[in-house]
Order: sequence, then structure tokens, then C-alpha cells
Amino acid sequence: MMKSTGKNIIIWIGWGVSLFFIAWAVMKMDMGKVWASMKMADYRWVVAAAVFNFSFLWMRGARWRHFIAPIKEISRWSSFTALCIGFMANMVLPARIGELARAYVIARRESIPKSSAFGTVVIERSFDGLSIVVMIMLIFAFIEPPESQLEFWKTLRVAGVSASMFFIAFFAGMYLFHKQFRVMVWLVDTLTGLMPGKSGEKTREILESLRKGLDSLDHGHRLRRVIIWSAIIWGTAGIYNYMIFMAFDIDLPFSSGYLVNVSQVIGVMIPSAPGFIGVFHAATIAGLMFYGVDSELALSVALVIHIVMFMMMIIPGLVFLWMEQYSLSDIQHSADGE
Repeated sequence: MMKSTGKNIIIWIGWGVSLFFIAWAVMKMDMGKVWASMKMADYRWVVAAAVFNFSFLWMRGARWRHFIAPIKEISRWSSFTALCIGFMANMVLPARIGELARAYVIARRESIPKSSAFGTVVIERSFDGLSIVVMIMLIFAFIEPPESQLEFWKTLRVAGVSASMFFIAFFAGMYLFHKQFRVMVWLVDTLTGLMPGKSGEKTREILESLRKGLDSLDHGHRLRRVIIWSAIIWGTAGIYNYMIFMAFDIDLPFSSGYLVNVSQVIGVMIPSAPGFIGVFHAATIAGLMFYGVDSELALSVALVIHIVMFMMMIIPGLVFLWMEQYSLSDIQHSADGE
């Protein structure tokens, strides 16, 4: 009962945050201008962006396969379909349970421990975090802010440094946990020992299985492939945004796609409703206004970026969900541990 209550509180907080940012995004805006801008866009660029977004998912699936390989060699198709189902779940289900959902799907499909599968998701997200740290460093090294945007630049710098410290600390913790560093072993043993009954023993088993999911860090050739895939994935991440900018005929430097991408990544770290509604739009608008883009035009761009991303995650995910003969309730129950 307490677990359900806590989960409901998190869900309501997420919706509250999303509603706040939705109100912030549309406050004092002329929605007629927003709609007019959306009608004037060149949707050939939007279609190209949608195709690129789909290929982005395929690249992520191909990389995830290398994290799973120490547990079991699986096909690219298997990792891709499970990843699409997980990303779809993040878009439509609360509390961002998509990561648990894809671990459940791949574990059931490939007959591997669910906790080990989840371990590969954790370390994959850690590599995403480190890639974002590199992107943040490059942006602050090579982009010069205009005089009028120094305050926003300072805010972005603080947020970027904070996010970087979190990602680095999280990755370091995962690595030390995997390597059975003495302090980490003592900490885990102490915390699990304080749990009543068999709960501690069960938790220790789950953590050990989770640790095995990090075995890709011990294989040099796989680690190199993961680094290469991460460089490709995040080295091209800003292209999707830039394609949408082209659709709206906004004359911005190519690097703008990456700065807005960093703003979006920081934005979606904030708790929100399913699909990152509100926080994603506000972060995109903030990134575009850094370049002096009109707020109504920025909202139009944010809406199109989000709609395309939403559809390109929802449609494949639902198709693969049907092919795997699961339902959304199956996914939600599995992620809840029910």
C-alpha cells in the first residue's frame, strides 16, 4: 500500500511539473502565430528528420547489443525491438518505467536474468551520461554566447556542470560496484544486512545479478565498439534538431542543434508526465531563444520536434509490442514487479 502511495505521489508530482512548464511555455504567446508558423514549415525536412530519428533508435539498439553480449549473444533485431518497446513505454506510461520494461522484454525473449538485463540498461545510460558530459564540454569550449544571453549562458553552465557531476559520479559508482571495490562491497553488505527477514538476502542476489550486467566493461573489444557507437549516436544527435530548424527556415549555425539538444537533455531530467510533456518544450524554447528566435516560432519548432519524436517512438514500439504478443498492462505490471 505504501509503495503504491509513493508511486502515485511521484506520478502526480510529474504531472504538476509538466502542467507548470506547459503554462510557462504558452503564457503571453500568440497561439495564432504558433499555428501559422507550423503551417508554413517545409515538411519535407520533417519527414527526413523522422527517418533520421528512426535510424537513431536502430543505432541505440545496435549499441545496447554489445552491453548484453557478455551475458548472451543476441541479434540486433532482438535488442532493437526491445529498446523500441521500452522507449514507447517511456512515452505513454508514468514514472519512466520504459527502462525496466525493455529489460523485462529482452530478459523474457532471450531467457536471461531480468536484473542482469536491467544492469545493461543502467550501464548504457551511464555511457549516455558520459557522452553528454563530452558534448557539454565541447559546447562551452567552442560556442561564444551573445552579450544579450549571458544570464542564460550562466544558467546553462551551472545546469550543465551539475548534470556532468551527476553523470560522472553515477558512472564511477557503477564501475566501483562492478569491480567489487572494498568500500562499495561493505556499503552494500551493510545496507542489505539492515533489511528485515529474507529481504536483505534477496536484495543482495538482485544486486549481484545486476553487477553481472556490467561485464561489458571487462571486454576491451566490446568496450571499444560501445565507445565508437556512443560517439556516432551523440555525435549525430544534434542533426535531428537542425533538420527541424531547416524546416522552419531558421538561419542558425549547425552547432545550434547540439546546444538545444543539451538543453533538452537537462530539461527531461526534471520529473514530468509521460512523454516529457512540458519540460521538453520549455527546454527547447529556452535553447532557441538563446539564439534570438521568437518565442512563438520557438514553440512551433518545439511542438514539431516533440510530435515527430513521439510518433517515431510510439509507432514502432506498439508494432513490436503486438508482434511480441504483449500488452501495455503486461509491460506496466512487469516494471512494477507485479
